[in-house]
Amino acid sequence: MTLTDAGALVALLDADDLYHAACVAAAQRLPAGPLLTTWVCFTEAMYLLGTVGGYGIKQLCGASAPQGVWCCTT
Repeated sequence: MTLTDAGALVALLDADDLYHAACVAAAQRLPAGPLLTTWVCFTEAMYLLGTVGGYGIKQLCGASAPQGVWCCTT
């Protein structure tokens, strides 16, 4: 399990983000397991992704959570 913040989530999911390639490369070097974040960071990421990717990218994020891609904590 790896702790992450909103910026990394946005960069991983938004191919047009300036740091997308660097975050994808870093994520590939992480140990297998979900990304852990807080609800505050997840909410911020959803807001930011909604402004660039619209509803479709929010659906992708929501659909990934039950599959163990990431989990949120308080």
